[in-house]
Amino acid sequence: MSAHLDLHILASLQKFWPVILADAALWDACHIGIDSAEAEKTRTKLVAQPLVFRDRLAKGKDAFPVVVVQLDSESRYKEALGNRKLIEVQQTAILDIYGQTVDTTRSIHVVTRAILQECQKRFLEAGYDDFRYSGVSSLSDVQELAAEQLGVYQRRVRYEAKVALEIPDLLPVTAEKPWMVLAEDITDDDGHVGKVKLGL
Repeated sequence: MSAHLDLHILASLQKFWPVILADAALWDACHIGIDSAEAEKTRTKLVAQPLVFRDRLAKGKDAFPVVVVQLDSESRYKEALGNRKLIEVQQTAILDIYGQTVDTTRSIHVVTRAILQECQKRFLEAGYDDFRYSGVSSLSDVQELAAEQLGVYQRRVRYEAKVALEIPDLLPVTAEKPWMVLAEDITDDDGHVGKVKLGL
């Protein structure tokens, strides 16, 4: 498969976030250990000011809250022996969650985490070898993204996945010619004169 971890995460959140937000019981179920009345307050705020999911942050243009999903890194983790058309890689995607209050930012993290955990089977069925939540940063105040006298809070979340990338045939298939290194006093069957000078 051709892996685009960030885009698959983005599509999953865009599809299932409205479902959870519209159902008070599901929303409350995501907030285990949090008072139901408090959880409902954040749901009400996020219904009134809808969350936007994007693949990049447009500074000065985005309205908050917003979740930005991007591919952070990709590294090769395993050699696909005997198959030059297969690259086995590990991808890391980051979710930057921006909210106008601590409570809404925390709720967005809790609910998006629950959604992606529920989507784990979908990622495996799509061809990923694994899909896992790998951690979160502390909540921070991001003043440079805020309008005057309006705070913006950020939390960064990481997900990792391993996948085998299939490389398509891009070049025309031609008969391979052997590589030969010839001394300058030797000529091959096709008339090519060697270029290697032998020192004494």
